[in-house]
Amino acid sequence: MKHAFLLCSCLLWLLPVGSAQTLVVNPGPVGTLNQAIANNPGVTTFVLKRNFPYLLSGELNITAPLTIKAEDGPGKRPILIYAPPSGAPNIEQIIRTSAHLRLEGLHLTNRDNLGGLSQRIIRIIGDDLRIETHDCIFDDSGQTVFRLDGKNIKLYTTGCLGTRLGQPNNPDNGRYIDDRGNLVDTIVIENCAIYHVTSRIIRDGGESINHLRIQGSTFMNTHQRGFEIGKVREFIFLNNICADLQFTGRDSSLNPVNNTTSASAAWIRIDSTGQGGENWIIGYSNFFYTPELLDYYKFPFRQGSGDTVVPVSFFTPTVERAIDAGGWRNTIISEPLRFRMPPPFQRSYVDTLHFGSVSNARPWDMGSLAPDPIYSQLPVGTNRYSTLHDFNYDCSAQSNTAGLNGVRLGAQLWGDCFVSARDLFTEHGVLFYPNPATDALYLSGVARLAQVQLFSLDGRPVRTLRPGANWVEIPLHDLPPGIYLVALVDERGHISARKLIRQ
Repeated sequence: MKHAFLLCSCLLWLLPVGSAQTLVVNPGPVGTLNQAIANNPGVTTFVLKRNFPYLLSGELNITAPLTIKAEDGPGKRPILIYAPPSGAPNIEQIIRTSAHLRLEGLHLTNRDNLGGLSQRIIRIIGDDLRIETHDCIFDDSGQTVFRLDGKNIKLYTTGCLGTRLGQPNNPDNGRYIDDRGNLVDTIVIENCAIYHVTSRIIRDGGESINHLRIQGSTFMNTHQRGFEIGKVREFIFLNNICADLQFTGRDSSLNPVNNTTSASAAWIRIDSTGQGGENWIIGYSNFFYTPELLDYYKFPFRQGSGDTVVPVSFFTPTVERAIDAGGWRNTIISEPLRFRMPPPFQRSYVDTLHFGSVSNARPWDMGSLAPDPIYSQLPVGTNRYSTLHDFNYDCSAQSNTAGLNGVRLGAQLWGDCFVSARDLFTEHGVLFYPNPATDALYLSGVARLAQVQLFSLDGRPVRTLRPGANWVEIPLHDLPPGIYLVALVDERGHISARKLIRQ
């Protein structure tokens, strides 16, 4: 099968391609894409075939404005893989650009054809550049996806998936964006899912960002922290889902000032000398620890060294003050969600950190996914994934309508929400009465549930209770007549709902 695949690739490479400004690059021998870009300076758009790998002879050096995109239509994204000759030194990144660049529908990985790992996927060198990535997969990077080595860069990443960023045995390195302390004009992360990150999603090295917008995205499983941001003039954080950011917890005995996993750590951390918290909008988002993580730690948690581990706050005091000043507090929820195909809880990583040495940490656990049968042949034994985890969730979840103007929270990359097949009312024998109701609603059988919630039809939570007994009463006298939803939430985030009429 492998020989037939390579023969097919070589035959395709011989076919005529392209037009004056757009060139279709068929897959072929190592370096085909490198040569196409180097030998066609008048071409502004290079189109790659779906379902094929493109083996690079070295980093792609972009010196003129360029678009590299997948062909239209169905099929898995073309994957770009460095293929060094045996004994050749590794490259630092697979794309180096000193010009405007747009990437669309591609799969980019730092894991090369011999199993080695380079540090960066895209290195941006130069001032006043505009970089756009749309519908791309960024997977298996030694350090970061984007490194910004220039001033006033505009970076837009939309509809993208990023995972396995950094190696668990070197947890200080993994990032999605690293601006290296340069002045940044704009960063936009929209409708993206970014997870399995050893260090943080954004590493802002101390200069300022003019405009930072993070919207409609899903973030999960970062080791050291979530977002570490320096001075930022405009910061918009809306309609996002954040789960288990800094999932290894914090040692309560550590120095609160000098240690990055100390009491000053938080999922969102912004420089307290930032350029005007009045321009920060942080709301309409869901922050939660997953039941799997809480079940594992049962905070406070005693690790091998004897230190106590406690959960990390969602926000630093600076961020808390900005949220309260803007009146966003009531728009932030903490609703455990059960995703349709979530990544496994990284138990071996956490065990190694707390009871051993991170130098012995195993790679990221992707065991719930099936490796791609073709891409994983390069080399044989290297697991590559053309389909990643699915962060869709149940339609009855509060998060489904908890965004600004009632929109759905999180990335929208997997189609419509789904209806859970589980019925918690039946499983737990829950009864609620009367229905229709007037002044109060009574529920029985709820002792083993995490929450009982009451929603209006526009998705607003109007009552939330954490049952401490088998029987609860929900007062209704101050609610206007109409139709409501009674929602049950179990300890794993499953949700079931029933209709209630308030007379």
